[in-house]
Amino acid sequence: MKKDVNRKQGGASGRSNSTLSSREVEFQNWKRRKSYDPMKAAAEGKKKEAAKKATMSSSMTQSSIVPSETSPSR
Repeated sequence: MKKDVNRKQGGASGRSNSTLSSREVEFQNWKRRKSYDPMKAAAEGKKKEAAKKATMSSSMTQSSIVPSETSPSR
């Protein structure tokens, strides 16, 4: 009997929100909020922003180098 209960919970977590009851949706949202750490989220946001800036600057550097390497053949 316990195995059936565990299977139902596992199956419920794999379903889309459109097929969940409002109580199940609220419970999933609560579980997500329960483990939320604002300091960790802020640190992750700063990391992503720094990585994006690094990617943008390196791609701009590469794009500015590429045209100068190919000189027009006149």
